[in-house]
Amino acid sequence: FYDDVDTLTAQVDVEFIQQQYGTASIGYLIFLPVEGASYSILHYLEDGGNYLNEFSCLYLYDSYAGEKTYNSPTVYAHEILHLFGAPDLYEGSSDPYVDEALVSYVADTYPGDIMLSTYEDDGSSRFDAITKEISPLTAYCLGLTDTCPELAQFPLLADMTPGGFSYGADGEAGSAEAGENWPGAVAV
Repeated sequence: FYDDVDTLTAQVDVEFIQQQYGTASIGYLIFLPVEGASYSILHYLEDGGNYLNEFSCLYLYDSYAGEKTYNSPTVYAHEILHLFGAPDLYEGSSDPYVDEALVSYVADTYPGDIMLSTYEDDGSSRFDAITKEISPLTAYCLGLTDTCPELAQFPLLADMTPGGFSYGADGEAGSAEAGENWPGAVAV
């Protein structure tokens, strides 16, 4: 599958897109018209200069919800937010700064956070609206704000680089390495 993704993305004129939009990063959305568990693959700074395509695999059907049950728009939004730096905030997250204490805190403080769960409170999915929200914690992880109330309680959050894709103060594409975020954005 990953070889096929590499073959597919090799056909994209990356240099043109980078010049046209002033970006160093390109995120691909791969829609798969089959059943599966949607996920995202990201490039991390510790990967060094190795080129790695960043993409979200978005399955048509949700393998957790039963045969031929569509994935919801919330699932797709959750996966796309990973491309912008949002971590999973549920138990089993692979992010090093997301531990049991943080997951419990988020569940108590921000139970509607889109990175905590994509399902409604009753376990169902909505297909007409995204009812989940971006908490101040997720906004910080996205680079939408320079701080969040949780930094003192969870100091490992300060070690993360917010916002995989970002814009500089002049409106030009920036870089996460430079610490630029989305100017004028407000977390609500």
